[in-house]
Amino acid sequence: MKAMVALAAVLLLSGCSTYEMVKEYNQSIKDYTGPNRVGVAFDLNNTEARIYPETDRCINLYSNKNGFIGSGSFMGDHKRIGVPYVADMTQNRDEYWVSAEKFISVRIIYAGRDGSGGILTNQARVNERYVTFKPEPGAYYYVNVERPEYSRLAERYLKVYKVVVHESGRTELQPVREWGIHNCPGQKPWYMINGATI
Repeated sequence: MKAMVALAAVLLLSGCSTYEMVKEYNQSIKDYTGPNRVGVAFDLNNTEARIYPETDRCINLYSNKNGFIGSGSFMGDHKRIGVPYVADMTQNRDEYWVSAEKFISVRIIYAGRDGSGGILTNQARVNERYVTFKPEPGAYYYVNVERPEYSRLAERYLKVYKVVVHESGRTELQPVREWGIHNCPGQKPWYMINGATI
């Protein structure tokens, strides 16, 4: 009888910790309220993304500062914080304040056929794209997911631009410098922890 009670207690505690873990890792991105921050506009073209603010020497997939960003809606209201508009931007974007203390990493993970194995096999597999960049406090950035119009494959391209406002008032998008920072040792981008996609 004591063994059964002990087992029930372990399962109960395990269930609670699992719930808290899933809740923590599945949290949506929230506006950063610290002094060193940047405004980021996300136009994800029906693709979910995960952002890793305050990335240091490696991308820590398990940090509770990470957050999901929804795929965006073609209808309804979109969140705005005042990121300057550039002609190449679409209206289907949401904007957030993000920490500029260290590096920022953005990753998209998606499944689909990628053409590997030739025409006959054309395997469906998990694909990923990620960009890590060094933000300038007070600046604005634009994250865009491009999907080729005339492709039968699940190709998606993740692009990050800095929004540059010239003295004349003209605005333009400049590609950020991408840094070769990888996941922290032993961490995988599509690893599942009790139902939470990291």
